[in-house]
Amino acid sequence: MQRNDAAAGTHIYPESLDRFEGRSSFRTWLLGIVVNLARSRARAERRSIQMPSELDGPVVDPSRFLPANHARWPHHWAVEPVPWPTPEEDLLAGETRTLILETIDTLPATQPEVLVLRDLEGLSATEVCNVLGLNDTNQRVLLHRALTWLVWIPHQSCSPWPARSLAIAHGQSS
Repeated sequence: MQRNDAAAGTHIYPESLDRFEGRSSFRTWLLGIVVNLARSRARAERRSIQMPSELDGPVVDPSRFLPANHARWPHHWAVEPVPWPTPEEDLLAGETRTLILETIDTLPATQPEVLVLRDLEGLSATEVCNVLGLNDTNQRVLLHRALTWLVWIPHQSCSPWPARSLAIAHGQSS
């Protein structure tokens, strides 16, 4: 069907016949035009979304709008759209994520396990204690140390404090 549409959309006007140079057969030249038109059409269709001809209801949920009897803004958006992050914010978020993951990799012993189970997996303190065989106090201390290290490491690159003081504060000595 689309091939027929592309072929039907190919019109050869008398002025375009001047561009036929005779390096190939007329049929090959004409088919080249049809292929190029079909490719252009396919590119354009990839960038658009086909909407159904008949919608069962509104495209946007009506609850996202203010009611018709609103005193000042009837039918306006109830909540304004959230702004998209800027490229700088995306870059910063990516760098921060990388730094956090690298920092988690440097945590000693059971600290990364406690941190991941508590803050990323959402397990309760009791569940973490059961999984790792820790008592409640030890679990809290390990989590506190891991979180403290995660807060301090980003400051290492922009702080005048030497890295040695951070290592000593983390309980590592050299």
